[in-house]
Amino acid sequence: MVDLKTSLLTLEQARGFILLLMKVNREEGNRLRIGEVAARSGLSRDTIRYYERLGLLPRPMRTLSGYRLYETRVVERLGFIKRAQSFGFTLDQVKQLLSLDRADPQTCSQVIKMIEGKLEELGRRYQEIQRLRRELSVYKTECERAIANVNPAPSLRILFALGGASITKVK
Repeated sequence: MVDLKTSLLTLEQARGFILLLMKVNREEGNRLRIGEVAARSGLSRDTIRYYERLGLLPRPMRTLSGYRLYETRVVERLGFIKRAQSFGFTLDQVKQLLSLDRADPQTCSQVIKMIEGKLEELGRRYQEIQRLRRELSVYKTECERAIANVNPAPSLRILFALGGASITKVK
């Protein structure tokens, strides 16, 4: 036999619990599940979870069933991360940039140092690309001459040169 007072108390607790769920659901309306964040950012769910583990993203709220609920601002943050990576910043450097206090005057000097370092690195990479471009142009010219002279020997040198090896002419 069920005690009527206990049932009423249980029912009352159930109502409060339902109201609590409704409140959480209202908060969910302002947040995005990981699939929505992935779709809006163009990143995979795994990448988003990885960034979260690295501390690049704030820990999201969770639903009662364990689903992640991200603030809508996280999409902008992911855009910043992608953009910084496209400029050649590592995820560690991006994390440093994200952790800087915008109101701190020293922040600008830290950002300037990071940017100067990146500019130096880009200058070195640019020089390497120019050197590679000149080499490839030479190889292309040799191939064109080989085709015109029906002489396949230069193309072998090119293949070895691209592989980092050198060959000597055998007479």
